[in-house]
This record gives sequence, structure tokens and C-alpha cells, in this order.
Amino acid sequence: MRTAVSNRSGQPSIRAGFPVGTAVRLILGLIAGAMVGAFGTAIHRSLLTFGAAPNTHFFPHGLLLALALTIAAGLFIRASAGFNTFAAFGLGWIVMVQLLAMPNTGGDVLIVDPREPLPFAAAGLIWTYLGAVLLVLLALLPPRWFRAMPSEPTGPTPREVSPAGVFSAATVDPEAVND
Repeated sequence: MRTAVSNRSGQPSIRAGFPVGTAVRLILGLIAGAMVGAFGTAIHRSLLTFGAAPNTHFFPHGLLLALALTIAAGLFIRASAGFNTFAAFGLGWIVMVQLLAMPNTGGDVLIVDPREPLPFAAAGLIWTYLGAVLLVLLALLPPRWFRAMPSEPTGPTPREVSPAGVFSAATVDPEAVND
């Protein structure tokens, strides 16, 4: 592997086997995963409560939004930047969620202990484990789903070739056909 080559001005230019663009994509994927993990951890406990006190019902809109954001960001990164960047995204997500699950110096946590009363404990468990499962499922999707399709057909269109393969539609005289 060559690491430095002189260009016309005599100054070294870096040419390595690992392109700089790949490193930038991996770092950005890691940062994006950490940001989605931090945002999701912050909002996963948001609940809409409705009903009277004995019949209180909860709707976990924060958890659903956090999981939807994880899926959307993961799909976008996998489709636009490739599997390696998606793997960096997943690593950033998992590291950030696990770091925020740990108690800080004051003893506060953003993902509560499973022994806490419901529904907060369930939301924390679902966010931590279902989010990781969703990332694994996104990683297992077939690569062909993320390949770019050609915008124009590469071969001749049906109008360009006759059934016998001799004449094209552009060379046939319409007056001669009607006679």
C-alpha cells in the first residue's frame, strides 16, 4: 500500500487503500447513531395518560416515536451510505443507549430499572431491547433492496426492434403499412 506520492508541485499527496470518504462516513454514522440513541432515550418515557384515576390508560407515544426514528434513520443510512456505515450507526446507538442507562453521579437514570412500577419500566425495556432487535433486523435485510436501479433501460425498447428483428419502428413508413 502506498501512503505518499508526489504530485506535480512536488508536495506529497496521500493515497491510501482506505479512502478518506469511507472514514468520514463511518464517523458520521457513529455520530448519527449516538444522536438517535440519545434522543430516543430522552423521549421514550413520554406517555399520554387518559381516563379517570382507577381506569387510567397510557399511550406510549414517545416510545413509538423513538422506535420509528431508529428504523427510519437506520434505513436511510443503510440505503444511502452502505452496510459499514449502518454498522457504525448501530454501534453508536447501542453505546449511547447503554451509557444513558447507567446511573449518573446524582443517581438519576434515563432508562429506569425494570423493578420500577409500570409503565415506565416496560418502556425502558422495550426501548433498550426492541431497538437493538430492530437494528439487527435492518442489518439482515437483503442488500439488493438497497442497490440503485438503473434509471433507463440498457437494451433496446420493444418499439426499436420488430418481431423479426429486421426493422425498427423509426424506419417503417406508416403509409406503406396501410396500403
